[in-house]
Amino acid sequence: MKSPLRSLTLALAALILFAAAQPANESTMSASFHQQLFVLKALKPGIKKVGLFVDASFAADAAQMEAVTRAAAGSQVSIHIAPVASVADVASKFRTLDGDGIDAIWVPISQGNMAQGSARTFLVENAARKRLPLFGPDRSWVDAGAVGAFDGALMLNQRTLTALSLTVPASLAASAQMLAVN
Repeated sequence: MKSPLRSLTLALAALILFAAAQPANESTMSASFHQQLFVLKALKPGIKKVGLFVDASFAADAAQMEAVTRAAAGSQVSIHIAPVASVADVASKFRTLDGDGIDAIWVPISQGNMAQGSARTFLVENAARKRLPLFGPDRSWVDAGAVGAFDGALMLNQRTLTALSLTVPASLAASAQMLAVN
């Protein structure tokens, strides 16, 4: 008879091997923070300040914030963080970041308060009003009017790109799904 610890160890080892054996393609992994910022900068090359909207629990996660910080440093942008503790915080955080002179808005992950439709609607509408490109975490954001998102593949909103006078570089156009939505 196997001991519970040995069974747990074998199960964990099997899970690790299974995960390692999965192919690394767009359908099994989301884009890294660096990739998301790379696309945002490719669409609007002059950006320097990016407003980062994340759920407060994400902002409290040191490992996640370290990954965001590394991605920002690699992309040569400064990140202005807006930790959202409730959906009601979104408007005040937006006003603060807008006052800081941000060049774009980034919502890297749909989690907690940032997964709420009202947060998405507010940010999409106000980003459009201020002519700020908004890069969201998934297709629902692109469908609502965000300029782009990774959701298995890079998706770009053609109407928003046109409204913001943004050009898709050839290096991105080949792999992007261009959506005419909203």
